[in-house]
Amino acid sequence: MNLTKAILSLVVFCWPLLAVAQQPTAAGGDSLGLPHHQSYVAVGWVVLTLAGLTFIANQVIDLYRKSFPKETPPAHEKYATKADLRALSDAVNEEMSQLSDGVEATCARIEKRFEQWLEQLDAANQTRMHHLDEWKLGVERTLGRIEHQHQQPRPRGHS
Repeated sequence: MNLTKAILSLVVFCWPLLAVAQQPTAAGGDSLGLPHHQSYVAVGWVVLTLAGLTFIANQVIDLYRKSFPKETPPAHEKYATKADLRALSDAVNEEMSQLSDGVEATCARIEKRFEQWLEQLDAANQTRMHHLDEWKLGVERTLGRIEHQHQQPRPRGHS
């Protein structure tokens, strides 16, 4: 249908231009190269032919669309009723609550494992600190012996 409207509007727009083309030129010669009265008949046949071809093309396209329709669901499957929407909303809310319960349980498990890991790290750090304290005491004892030996007077004949 849009093609038909386009062709008809083109003809309505071009018809006055063809009429202007039929007028004699200022030099008194012939028209702009178109036969005087035969051109309207030729344009009429062209317009009728284009309109007929457009009509035939529209009919063929319409027949094809009717012969091979697109598969669309029935109307009751395309559009949901308020009850369907309410049921769907309730189902989604139920799933969301189950998911949130699962997420909370997962978070609790992760938090518990994290606490256990921190306790293990704390125990390992306590052990390391105990070893470092023992090492520090050992070093202090060794330095104390060295200082004690250094403070003792040496016998004079020894170099």
